[in-house]
Amino acid sequence: MTGLAGNSEQQPQYKALAQVNNRAAIQDDPNPYLLVQELLGKDPFLLYIEETDELYHVRHGTELDLRVRKNRSLPEPFPARRPALLQKAYRWLWMACLGLLIAGLGAMVFATLAAAAALGLNLHPISRADRIRSLVVLLLSGALWLGGLLLSAIMLLHVL
Repeated sequence: MTGLAGNSEQQPQYKALAQVNNRAAIQDDPNPYLLVQELLGKDPFLLYIEETDELYHVRHGTELDLRVRKNRSLPEPFPARRPALLQKAYRWLWMACLGLLIAGLGAMVFATLAAAAALGLNLHPISRADRIRSLVVLLLSGALWLGGLLLSAIMLLHVL
């Protein structure tokens, strides 16, 4: 509870709502919803202030700030997010594939960065599936690096 105005001291239901609502932000208590419904029956006005993952913050008139607990669970994102380091490794790997177009020089640079990002992922505790993905990125980046080296050597022989 952020506070009550002086007018709420004359109305005991506001104090009861404030006390119960403060407790409900911590515990699972259905009483705040009944009291909010009673308040809305008398004066149907709530001013929306903000919202978090757990609470709605609203104002009833000018007397009372309310923080009402959301009665729902948070949805899981689908598909599950990959670790940021693995996404970085995939991005560098794609850049290495495109780097093959410029005589393999870009592939050598970006494949090295992809391998470094995949190795950096192994420093953190990760699942077995992510460890296998990072190994695949390492193998692909090694193959792209060798392909870039081959194309660079061919270009160098062609120029000389």
